[in-house]
Amino acid sequence: MANDSDLRKALHASVDDVNADLAPLEKVRRFMIADEPFTTENEMATPTLKIRRHKVNARYGDAMEALYEKGK
Repeated sequence: MANDSDLRKALHASVDDVNADLAPLEKVRRFMIADEPFTTENEMATPTLKIRRHKVNARYGDAMEALYEKGK
């Protein structure tokens, strides 16, 4: 699903709707879609479905950092 152009367009439209009510500093500029859901099976979520930030950062940290680098 991460490469689904229709999904990306729908998410972009939703982000644009939310951004309309935000100050420039608060607006979402770029986003990424993870290649799989965060689940307990892949250890990205706890049994109570809280995000395991250290696991997400270990797997997607470089990609998330790249989102900030593109803006410079």
